[in-house]
Amino acid sequence: MQSVVLQHRADFAGRTGVVTRLRRVKSKDNVLADPVSRLAMDTFKAEARKLGASRFVKIPLAPEVRRLLDELAERLAELEEDGDPTSGTAATVAEVYRREEDFARREAAAAAKTTEPEQPSDAQAPWGFISGFCGADSMSFAVEPLGGFPLAGFDADETVRRLWEERTGVGCWGAFQGVFDAALDGHLDWLAPATLIYVSGSPCPDFSKAGNRRGVSGVTGGLWLDDCELGCRLRPPILIREMVTGIFDVDGGAAFWAAVDVYRDAGYVVGWAVRMARRHGDPTSRRRVFLVAVRPDCIVAGKSAVDLFAPEGTSSLDSVTVESCLDGEPEDGLEYHDSVEWLPARDTTDWDGPRLVGTIGIGGMGGRCTMRRDRR
Repeated sequence: MQSVVLQHRADFAGRTGVVTRLRRVKSKDNVLADPVSRLAMDTFKAEARKLGASRFVKIPLAPEVRRLLDELAERLAELEEDGDPTSGTAATVAEVYRREEDFARREAAAAAKTTEPEQPSDAQAPWGFISGFCGADSMSFAVEPLGGFPLAGFDADETVRRLWEERTGVGCWGAFQGVFDAALDGHLDWLAPATLIYVSGSPCPDFSKAGNRRGVSGVTGGLWLDDCELGCRLRPPILIREMVTGIFDVDGGAAFWAAVDVYRDAGYVVGWAVRMARRHGDPTSRRRVFLVAVRPDCIVAGKSAVDLFAPEGTSSLDSVTVESCLDGEPEDGLEYHDSVEWLPARDTTDWDGPRLVGTIGIGGMGGRCTMRRDRR
């Protein structure tokens, strides 16, 4: 069949001076990867422009095209009579759509079966998430009791990718730009049927106090807004973004508010909140801002953006100490005895945060010795 198609393509180009463009296909069923080849009528012009088209002219099919279709239909009938496989062909547009939907369902089912998530006690159906800039990816651990499993992840660091793949059993893609380009070309559309959440925390140095405060003009700061575009292209029901609170201190928080506008313009309901790690089981004083965007059709009736975050409350931990983060038996030469400068006790009334009680040497970043926290 491929030989017949190639022969006719060459003959057609030689006689008419019109050439066709080959597009990559995926799966053994030859499900076409780009929307133009899939005959996506509703989005044809928008997708064609992404491929470089600038003008659209309606013309009738050339006689050569009609003849080609007739001859291929005859060849297809011959193959079927001979008992040869013809699963890569479709007689109608409706058949193309049906096969694409079947393929997407099989892909989602295969991903769920491969990762073998533990079924939650309430028998909730499994659902998938995509992890951007995945790192250690605490999302995998957080969603497991809820039936969630990783569909895909990406990270520029080779070690991170290797560890993520070993832990999840799912392939981890490389740097952001390659994933972004693939999404724009439609190669990630197969993820949509199984994806509930896209969670991402792009690099923070260009917004953090310890960084250079260059914002979106920095080396990685621009990824904050680029990642908005990727999320909107993937179009999951829920998007979760995380960033250091320093983003509000750069250009008056312009990058953060621009992200909110991007999601709202894409039709999402958007909410955001600052969360403190020590109030959620992590014995640190980190503060991070989380942005959540949800498709309106996925929100329970009577709920709105203000319901996307529950009240935070105070910490669930009784105490936070550096000692809890250290090895039980420190190596020789790493113990301090007489170099600690103990600080006067401070009033902890109505305070649930870490309390500095001593320093080593000149202090500064990394110089704090012991912290503890009294609950409010």
